[in-house]
Amino acid sequence: MSYQQPPTPPKKNKGLVIALIFLCCAVLLLCCAGVVSGALGGKDDKASSTVIVPEATFSSEAPPPTVAKRPAVAAPVVLTAGDYEVAKTTSADELTIAPGTYVIKAEGYHCYWARVKGFSGELTDIIANDNLFDGASARVTVKKSDKGLHLTGNCEARRK
Repeated sequence: MSYQQPPTPPKKNKGLVIALIFLCCAVLLLCCAGVVSGALGGKDDKASSTVIVPEATFSSEAPPPTVAKRPAVAAPVVLTAGDYEVAKTTSADELTIAPGTYVIKAEGYHCYWARVKGFSGELTDIIANDNLFDGASARVTVKKSDKGLHLTGNCEARRK
């Protein structure tokens, strides 16, 4: 009696899966572009419509973000999600953290941290940043020259 090897299962074509995902994204993008084009006044020979918008005053500038109001941070304090300004003096009245090395840990699924040179929310304000997932941690050195530290998500930061 001879034994035969069982047939090998067919290989999944990863290229086909990636191509299908790309095709779906492209179709979605084209659909969105058509909707946006129509909303922005794209011409259609078959029909036209007039939209009357009541007068309103809008500002394209967002209000400046607020910095968390907390006293200067001592070593045992745990920082959580928020914006922390780097201390320029040792005054306890300022809403600041001390420069130094912090261990930042993702206490839940996701944590985002960023050393920033401003709190405008613009990408140009980011000095260094990272995403941490599922209990991962990072050592981050906040310098005196930084404007602050931004934490989002389930973060816990402790000064070392």
